Amino acid sequence: MGVCTRCGHELAGQKFCPECGTKAEGEALDSLTEESHRFVPKKRKKAPMIIAGVVAFIIIVGVISSLTNTDHTNAAVNGASSDDAADVTSATDASGASDSKIKSLAIGDVITTDDMEITLNSVKLSYDVLPDDTSSFYTHYQADSGNVYIDVDVDVKNLQKQDLPCDDVMKVTADYNNGYEYSAFPIVEDSSMGFTYSNITDIQPLETLGMRYLISCPEEVETSSNPLIVYFKIDNEQFSYTVR
Repeated sequence: MGVCTRCGHELAGQKFCPECGTKAEGEALDSLTEESHRFVPKKRKKAPMIIAGVVAFIIIVGVISSLTNTDHTNAAVNGASSDDAADVTSATDASGASDSKIKSLAIGDVITTDDMEITLNSVKLSYDVLPDDTSSFYTHYQADSGNVYIDVDVDVKNLQKQDLPCDDVMKVTADYNNGYEYSAFPIVEDSSMGFTYSNITDIQPLETLGMRYLISCPEEVETSSNPLIVYFKIDNEQFSYTVR
């Protein structure tokens, strides 16, 4: 005689317990074994599928995030490049506009303003600057050793009704080899001494005086063939003379 494995009721050869309906021990065990074989594998298969799904989701999110960051980075780089290009273009345009305002001069040209009339007589390189008249006593300007003068010779006529200080006529500079800049100092031609100082000399109304603008620079400026340009600033206008 067997005993029910669930409720403990005695079985008298019955296949099912009369109390709880459970099959006899042999039948119940077979049933449970079959159910275990069917049920347990299903539980074990769900966990790997869930984990695989989570991993796939994380990978997809990471790829999308990476692509988004790359697009933003490229956009930032392209934007910066465009800004730089715009800045370069603006600078080039500004430089071109500035250059176009400088008027070129030739020997013999006359520059006329409301206050004066300036004639460009000559531009030459000299180690010893002499006045036009050397028949008697005269002063002269000899360049220091290793240097040379750029001698700019002009005539200046005063068109004003008052005196014109020679220091106020114009500013003269030279550009050697595209960037080496040198400034001139003015002197005034004098019939009795050869030259006199510009800071003590005025040009009378409608009078014309000869002036020189001397630019001291290294001897290389005279011996080389590099570019040499002289610039004149008169009031708010700019002019240039190309020596070579």
